[in-house]
Amino acid sequence: GLSLPAQIIDATTFWPPFSYFLSQPLYALFGIGTDVTVFTTTIFLALAIIFIYLLGRRLYGVTAGLLAAFLFSFYPIVFMLSRTYYQDMALAALTTITFYLMLRSEAFSQRRVTLLFGLSLGLTALTKQGFFTIITGPVLVAVGMALASNGREGWRELLAWRPGRPLSPHGADLARRLANLLLAGAIAAIIAAPWYLKNVGLFFWQTGDVRTTANFEGKPFWWYLGKFDETLLIWPFVLGVIGLVTALLHPKRNWLPLVWFLSASIIYPLVTRQHMRHMLPVLPAVALLSVQWMVALRQTTLRRVLIGATVVFQVAMFFVMSWGAPKTWNQALGVPIQNDYLPFADASTERPQLIDPLAFLYYQY
Repeated sequence: GLSLPAQIIDATTFWPPFSYFLSQPLYALFGIGTDVTVFTTTIFLALAIIFIYLLGRRLYGVTAGLLAAFLFSFYPIVFMLSRTYYQDMALAALTTITFYLMLRSEAFSQRRVTLLFGLSLGLTALTKQGFFTIITGPVLVAVGMALASNGREGWRELLAWRPGRPLSPHGADLARRLANLLLAGAIAAIIAAPWYLKNVGLFFWQTGDVRTTANFEGKPFWWYLGKFDETLLIWPFVLGVIGLVTALLHPKRNWLPLVWFLSASIIYPLVTRQHMRHMLPVLPAVALLSVQWMVALRQTTLRRVLIGATVVFQVAMFFVMSWGAPKTWNQALGVPIQNDYLPFADASTERPQLIDPLAFLYYQY
């Protein structure tokens, strides 16, 4: 009915409502049930895969886009969280869409795409409160690049403008970018403001709660960076480390995934250091960093071997995590048998024991 938006806002007072709102058409079509509910996350997983491909294609070419989308979809944490009703997958999808539109806007010079960017940014804000830790760095850098795109001449012409006088080309272009940015910001605010204003008290309570001693005690600021091997698992982790190092050597070419990954990994520990699932929205950046150096290799044979090994390893892990490995493998590798479904859940007691990372089956329960 027409009262659905208001009901959704009231029904999800702990988290923003967008990901829950998307469940309603599925309920109408297929009825209310656990599988139908979790299928909402499947839609966000599909969106994430599609837009990682589009983002990778725009940054590095078609091969990189395909490989990054494939790699992301087979990360262990993605494999598991795509089968839950957490908002982290939805936030990963919306963040990727937002950054893709940000690039497509050509430094906010294209009005229609910039307005779509504002729409996507508003929906991202309505997905999870932690959105600001993920999008802040890249958006600030993109805005800075846009405002500097016309150089000092653009600002000089814009500030010298008087009513009744036409703007010079550089100043006019800068004015257009500023207007597009303001419109996009207004769209995002209109979409997100109703929920945040209604739940401002809850927002501040959450902020204080996650900064309690229980959440911060004994966890250094690099805690998240030290845990990425758990979310990626050996081979993809190595690819990610190599990708990060090589990207730092060419920061201009790789600025978006670099800022996306590093800024979130730095900002988020200042807010809370709890669960690796909170880092899911930066894994598209990790996937892009992991493939950019492989597709740039000049040695064709080495490039094909690396890509082939990546595909084989990830597919093998998919089957092992889906149906299990022979018990004798686990016994030989000393892998403890776990009964938990989700090793990336909130409570530490729900996670598998940490063992030798060389045992690539160490998430086999």
